[in-house]
Amino acid sequence: MSLTLLLNESQEKLKQWRENQQLFQSVASPRSYYHSNSVLPYAAKKAYDNLLMEGTVVWGSLVQANTGIFQPGNEDLPALYVFSQEDYFKEFPPHLVEISSRLFALKGTKTGQPLIDETAERITNEYKNSCGYPIPYRLTDGHDVFLSVVFLFRDHLPYGRLTSRIMPLLVNLPHNGLALPLPLNFWTEELIYQVSTGAVQNLEVPHWDLVWQTRSRPELLRPEFGGEVESNPRWITALPPIQVSEAAYNQICHKLRFHSLLFPKRVFIRREGDTFSMALKPRGNMRANPHIQVRDITFYYPPDEFSRKHGVSIEFTDGTFDREFVFRRVTA
Repeated sequence: MSLTLLLNESQEKLKQWRENQQLFQSVASPRSYYHSNSVLPYAAKKAYDNLLMEGTVVWGSLVQANTGIFQPGNEDLPALYVFSQEDYFKEFPPHLVEISSRLFALKGTKTGQPLIDETAERITNEYKNSCGYPIPYRLTDGHDVFLSVVFLFRDHLPYGRLTSRIMPLLVNLPHNGLALPLPLNFWTEELIYQVSTGAVQNLEVPHWDLVWQTRSRPELLRPEFGGEVESNPRWITALPPIQVSEAAYNQICHKLRFHSLLFPKRVFIRREGDTFSMALKPRGNMRANPHIQVRDITFYYPPDEFSRKHGVSIEFTDGTFDREFVFRRVTA
């Protein structure tokens, strides 16, 4: 069977669901991310909603994942995938497997080539979430291929675990930087068989299609959903010693409400001995709640980017998952 046809059949099932969700009430909701055991921020859930309603089904290839996802369990876990929206890869996903292998081989390496090393850092630093990150053409044979963190919801996977490097994903570039595993509701029996047995990734391809490019990589994206960097940050407080964007503030508020903590009136950095903390000052005369530690949002930075001798200075990039925030600048 044509692999493109396999994806098209799932796309058709998804289209039917979008047009009349009432017909699918007897099956489990594809919005399982609202009930995941993993705490996902509101921004990520909205990005997934966009993918479910407007995304296209493509093949994705695993770069690396938490090893627990290969075993039965209850915990949903993150992974890194490459994908492309080019029609070529719909029929030849083994080429994506080759590209993902090239990326994994870069883990922990330094080549002295800025773009390659920047990409290697995305693989080496497992706490640096990527959202529609464009891979240099040298690694993709000239094709437009992107790297994204993918949260693997077990009820989206055949048998509740990962059984293959190839996975059908919902993507929506350039509007959305995230990727969502295709909910199991929209898999056909043939798709389950082809993926779970490894037949898709082991397909023999006579030769890779090479594309001549004059640029070094696809353009960096600033998607409306699931982006790494806010396009035009709106600062809601610029009082020393911290600047917090509106998006960052909204994420903090969501986190506090989720944990039933006090709604913050403003955010500030304070120092107690050698410890810097990000304190959330509540309304009224109640004591400030230092719930979020600076060390909690900087532990994945290289040591030279966080110097106590010279105070705290962080240029922060957006991460849509719970362990990261969208702070653009923090100083102390």
